[in-house]
Amino acid sequence: MPYMPSPAALPRPLLGDPHLLAALRARDFGVVFAAANRAGLSYNRIAEACSMKAERVSQVARGASEVKTLDAIERISDGLRIPGVLMGLAARPWEGTDHSAHPHAQDGVDPMKRRDLLRGALAAGLTSAALATLEQPAMPLTSN
Repeated sequence: MPYMPSPAALPRPLLGDPHLLAALRARDFGVVFAAANRAGLSYNRIAEACSMKAERVSQVARGASEVKTLDAIERISDGLRIPGVLMGLAARPWEGTDHSAHPHAQDGVDPMKRRDLLRGALAAGLTSAALATLEQPAMPLTSN
């Protein structure tokens, strides 16, 4: 099912700002909403996209209120089209499957998939030493 574009998607260059990335990791939405507003998104538009009241968005942007519930955090991610990985969430339903263009993908590998793989390996009983061995490049076989 295709997802409609958000009326308040954050401009992509903003997602490369180290200050904003730190705020996203900390889930400091006062910084996020203020940055979105400076980028030209009104609090009304942000509120509409995130299913919030404009007054609440304004309060959060001023630091008079905080966003703490997972439901609200997910609505903000979806409304502003912030990739889930930037806020410690799973990939959002609207995110594409090509993670090679994602600013935090390393060598085209989605960090959330890497975390799931490691979680599965640990559940299967692999130790961190065994995992470290698996990450090392294979030594070429030589015959004498």
